[in-house]
Amino acid sequence: MGVAKALLIEEDDLIARGMAGMLEDLGWEVPIRVRALCEVSRSSLERTPLVIVGLTPQNADIVSSLAHGNHQVVVYSSSVGSRHIGDAIGAGALGYVERHSLDQEELTRQLHLASQGVRCVSRGLARRLLVDMESRPLLPSIEIDNTARAYLQRWSDQGCIGVAGQRQWEEAGVIQGIWNTWAKRTQTYRLKLTDRQVEILAALDRGLSAGEIAEMLFVSVATVRADQDRVKERVADIIGTELKRDTACRRAWHLMHGMWHTEYEVRDHSGQGTSGLPGDTRALS
Repeated sequence: MGVAKALLIEEDDLIARGMAGMLEDLGWEVPIRVRALCEVSRSSLERTPLVIVGLTPQNADIVSSLAHGNHQVVVYSSSVGSRHIGDAIGAGALGYVERHSLDQEELTRQLHLASQGVRCVSRGLARRLLVDMESRPLLPSIEIDNTARAYLQRWSDQGCIGVAGQRQWEEAGVIQGIWNTWAKRTQTYRLKLTDRQVEILAALDRGLSAGEIAEMLFVSVATVRADQDRVKERVADIIGTELKRDTACRRAWHLMHGMWHTEYEVRDHSGQGTSGLPGDTRALS
């Protein structure tokens, strides 16, 4: 069996040297150490599927790009806020470690699991996600469920890994739910959606008309349409293309859920149909 290899992306040279030294002490080879993703060749990425990223407020897109390129990503930091860590998890990072209180045993566990494509909740990550949920609350319909919240709370407060009172095999499902929910949270904030706009998108996805939604929310149809138009503008800002109102709202809903079904996008702003077989999906970066 060959030596495990990892690619390190870190802007600060001093931190990069320290992290590379620690990784090598743990038995990992770090053949490539760069300041930014653009400095890495495609062939180098193919040879080192595990990528360790020093997280900054600006590089969550790096995580998304790597994750959708089938790379295993672990992020670390000691200076960014809980929001950026949550967004990195939502973008596809498999784990997060606190650099200022880095534990070699914990780092070993995270890297071992990540190299196998397995998500891992560290105690630091559990704390950060709970903080983010407190500071950026969302509608209960798209928030982490009570079982997952209790899992994070138990790990954060007591250092206990596992789902209390349940069989161990259920833990994987809870962690999957945490990542799925965080992807929705990330896109919700990226789209800058209000609670009412989220409710409107959910109602549209259920097939309700603007009139039915207005009655349900005790607002006018004009208010519903105005919210849809705001969603349309935000979708255009993200994808760089202006879609029709209803199509833009469907796109926003599916952006939140991590996949876009091409058959929903009937026509773009030019009036041309979108190709794609029914059921075809594209992962979003």
